[in-house]
Amino acid sequence: MRRAAEALGRILSEEGVEGRWIELEFTEGALMHDTERNLRVLSALKRLGVGITLDDFGVGYSNLNVLRRLPVDTLKIDRSLVTDVTRNEDDAVIVDAIISMAQSMNLKVVAEGVETADQAGFFKARACAEIQGHFFSKAIGAMEVAAMLGHAPAAASTSSPA
Repeated sequence: MRRAAEALGRILSEEGVEGRWIELEFTEGALMHDTERNLRVLSALKRLGVGITLDDFGVGYSNLNVLRRLPVDTLKIDRSLVTDVTRNEDDAVIVDAIISMAQSMNLKVVAEGVETADQAGFFKARACAEIQGHFFSKAIGAMEVAAMLGHAPAAASTSSPA
């Protein structure tokens, strides 16, 4: 992974792209193994200006001692905690604690798997930075995104030479 950080640094430099335009997501489980090595790699990525997101937070590997040492910018609350957040008081308490902890650590919080207006309202009321899920849109491909933005992809261009 260290070589990957070095390679990314070279690519950013060659392409003239600032690291702040790149955000990498790592699952919580992947970062909790060989934490000292991963800490060095994540620190190298942060020096490049790259954003780091800790995905699937709150399911299985949560180690708060390690979390406080990782140079992450964002915590993504796993959809398994989001699904019943408005119907299960225990899930709501856990999610509230995650949001409060993350905000206290100046981390952005993203809720994954929001599928209902009630869920969206729950996270909006808690100033959750971002909400993802089918409530807003099903997953769409690059061509659909380009069409939504009013850009025709080069490969789909139908113009002919004059």
